[in-house]
Amino acid sequence: MAVSSSPTGSHLADPGGQPFGGRGREAGRCGWLVLRDATGHNLKKVTLELPLATLVTVTGVSGSGKTSLIHQTLYPVLASRLHKTETRPLPHAECSGFEQIDRVIAVDQKPIGRSTRSNTATYT
Repeated sequence: MAVSSSPTGSHLADPGGQPFGGRGREAGRCGWLVLRDATGHNLKKVTLELPLATLVTVTGVSGSGKTSLIHQTLYPVLASRLHKTETRPLPHAECSGFEQIDRVIAVDQKPIGRSTRSNTATYT
């Protein structure tokens, strides 16, 4: 945040601003997916708010809870509600906004298909 010439620093200093010259579109215009008070593993009452119809990335240092939050909490919640799976999510208080979603697909680092060189881009 102290380095004003850094796009990351300026965005952290002003989270509401447009980090790349305003070329983006308004987040949340199609609604929000909200997961409240996730507490599995390293998570301590984390609330996640994701804008729908937008590409979103989840980043953080190793051990910060990214996998716990996305693959072990959010995905199982959505899969159980949308596809009636019996996957059990890690503890959380509630999830809202999923009514606007018709399906969920988990993509991880495992190779897709027969080749170990395949990935999401080569598969699609």
